Amino acid sequence: MTPRLSARGLQRSFRIGGNRIQVLRGIDLDLAPGESVFLCGASGAGKTTLLYTIAGLETPEAGTVDFEGRSLYGLSGNALARLRNERMGFVFQSYFLLPELTALENVLLPSMIGGKNTESRAKELLDRVGLKDRMDHLPAELSGGEQQRVNIARGFVHPYPALLLDEPTASLDAVNREVVLSLIEGAKARGAAIIGIFHDEQARARLCDRLVDVTQFTPKAVQ
Repeated sequence: MTPRLSARGLQRSFRIGGNRIQVLRGIDLDLAPGESVFLCGASGAGKTTLLYTIAGLETPEAGTVDFEGRSLYGLSGNALARLRNERMGFVFQSYFLLPELTALENVLLPSMIGGKNTESRAKELLDRVGLKDRMDHLPAELSGGEQQRVNIARGFVHPYPALLLDEPTASLDAVNREVVLSLIEGAKARGAAIIGIFHDEQARARLCDRLVDVTQFTPKAVQ
């Protein structure tokens, strides 16, 4: 099966003090339609950096990422932003909600940018995560857990071909955790390619097809 997403030779480092910390070193990864790949490894091993690099949110120092046959880093900034908005769903560990928009408007934001009408789907998702009566509230009026649920609803508002999930079940109660796992199962069943970071062992056992240990690319300090 042709991979929906393919990464080759990814390298990424950060300068901290007098040292350059190499976080990603030559990572290769393929992700097929309907496949769920979870990243694991010690804190600082580069899981989130890899996720963001695969999404084109961070630029590697070397390597390539192809998505549906197109090189992400060969696209213009506008074309890359449009591809992410239309083809990739995100659930961020940091919620990235716009403070001036209501919960419903934040969920609808990808649709508003893309000119699509998904209001009924957005309302359905907010209802499923227990925010039916909080749709018109601004992020500052919501608890951290409620903001996380808005973030989750936004990530599933379209039938995206790819989902990138950074700890989507963290800090959720049992009811909302089950909602999220069901949403992921539904996306997987319709053929979405899923890559994520989960410390939730039960979620891994239930959803994961393949576990990639990023610790094999352990960071080291170089001059």
